[in-house]
Amino acid sequence: MGNLSFQNGDVAKNKIMKLKFIITIFLAIILSEFSFANFYKKGDTLNVWAASGLNMREGPGIDFPKIKKLEYGKKVEVIDQYLRSTPINITVVKKSKKSDEFVLKGFWVRVKFGTREGYVFDRYLSRLPVINFIKNEKGEKISEGFVSYADREFGLKLHEDVDHPDLPLQEKFLFKNNMELNYKSAECFGMNINLGSLSFNEAYLFFNHIGKFENILKNVIPKHPDDLYKIEFKENKDHHHSISYSNEGNGISLNWKDGKFIYEYWSCC
Repeated sequence: MGNLSFQNGDVAKNKIMKLKFIITIFLAIILSEFSFANFYKKGDTLNVWAASGLNMREGPGIDFPKIKKLEYGKKVEVIDQYLRSTPINITVVKKSKKSDEFVLKGFWVRVKFGTREGYVFDRYLSRLPVINFIKNEKGEKISEGFVSYADREFGLKLHEDVDHPDLPLQEKFLFKNNMELNYKSAECFGMNINLGSLSFNEAYLFFNHIGKFENILKNVIPKHPDDLYKIEFKENKDHHHSISYSNEGNGISLNWKDGKFIYEYWSCC
């Protein structure tokens, strides 16, 4: 009886361990669908897109001591892509009469920077090289143009002008990584950039940098609260998001179309 009881106990423990393992894997798969984590793997090099820098910590959480602050544009190597925390939610826009709530999710990932190892929040990491900041004639810090950025990082594959009586004047740039920029000019000016198949976090980092989305939220809207503006967020069945901001004169948007993200900007006089 003693041996039988012992064996039954082992069987029960094994079943519990298998169940825990299955639940862990299941949760990792479910959670990764909402994160950037399924877009990178061990050994990948990612770029820091946090304009004010990104803290590297001893463990996966803000309660762990800081090891180093990684500056914008620094590169880190992924040494463990497995999820080490529940998703971290960052509320970018609160729900209001003119907007739905918009929440970004991210995870802690273990990385290597130089000889040091630690954890960083993947919400501010991207496989895309960063866009440089330059100074304008007034000495103000602004982003470089997309054409100069993409030409430097990826190389120009094609540049052509399309001028047809039945079509608005269009200028097209195609780069070697298949990113594409189109300018359109008629009564209104417009442009769109095909970003390719990125994670939503990566596409949002680009959208926010080029479109100054969060700057609009923090500075433009509070100063002009009565403007006829609208902010929309949508999520499809594949968990891909779309964002749009528009007022009476211009607008920006980020949309998932045919397996790729498209950034658009338009302005009318």
